[in-house]
Amino acid sequence: MFKDNAVVRKTKTFFFTKIHNLIVLLFLIKQIGKRIIESYKLILDFYGIQLDDEATGVTSRAENYLVRYKDTFLRPFTNHDFRVKRML
Repeated sequence: MFKDNAVVRKTKTFFFTKIHNLIVLLFLIKQIGKRIIESYKLILDFYGIQLDDEATGVTSRAENYLVRYKDTFLRPFTNHDFRVKRML
C-alpha cells in the first residue's frame, strides 16, 4: 500500500509539473508575440504606415506618411532604400 501511494504522488507531481511548464511556456509565447507586434508597429511608423488590425495585418498610411515617404523612398541608394529592399 505504501509503494502505491508513493507512485501516485510521484505521478501527480510529474503531471502538475508538466502542466505548470506548459502554462509558463504559453505565457512566454504570448509575451513574445506582443513584443513582435510592438516592434512591427515601430518599423511601420518609421516608414509612415500604421497597423489597422493586428489579427489580419491590414495597414494604411499614417498621418506622417508624406514626410516619411520623402525621407525614405525618394532618395535612391540610401541606407533606407536598402532596408526596404531587404524587407521586401
